[in-house]
Amino acid sequence: MQETATTLVGMILGMLLTRVAAGAPVLATLAFCLLTLLHVVANILAMRALQLQTINPHRLKMLLHAFLKEEKVPTPAEVAEQDVLLPPAVTDWWRCMLRRPRPGLNLMLGVPLQSLRSTSLVAGLQGSARYILEVPQPGSHDCKVALRDDAEPADVLRAAVAAQITYDSLQSLKNSKVFSEQLFLSFCSKANAAGWSLNRVLLTQSQWRAAWGDRLRSGHLD
Repeated sequence: MQETATTLVGMILGMLLTRVAAGAPVLATLAFCLLTLLHVVANILAMRALQLQTINPHRLKMLLHAFLKEEKVPTPAEVAEQDVLLPPAVTDWWRCMLRRPRPGLNLMLGVPLQSLRSTSLVAGLQGSARYILEVPQPGSHDCKVALRDDAEPADVLRAAVAAQITYDSLQSLKNSKVFSEQLFLSFCSKANAAGWSLNRVLLTQSQWRAAWGDRLRSGHLD
């Protein structure tokens, strides 16, 4: 009902503006610019009003930053006020045009197992670990993570949290900590309490999966 009423009002105002601006190109151009600006502002406000409860890379970084600094996780409403509205491809292109380096961690989830350096692994190939994290090289922002074929959303989130905390500690950032299962469970508990959905995470990842440890012993192969 509200959308229909808004559309009707817009049509009526548009018809009136067409009559007023007829034969006046300057007025028509000015009206176009003002209405375009109003349209963009309205869309930005509408996007800010959306309180998305799923976690993507940008939101995860914001949540972890607040958690490690203040030991609390902001709500979806608080994050919506600071969330990036442009697609990652657009922001990366703009950053490239300005010749600015990509800030922070570049997390690569789901890489082939053979692409990892065996001397820099955080999690080994034994046991029930469902991800293997490669420690970034000095001066590098790239962090590779291999996922096991039975990895669930919680494992993907655990790997992403471990990668971010490991990266922060290597960069000697303020408030950096050492990743632990207790720290991860505390983060998840506070994220759930703040209203975030952890059953489905929107973290960029490829389709590569591997089998190791318990999966190999039980006969599961990649």
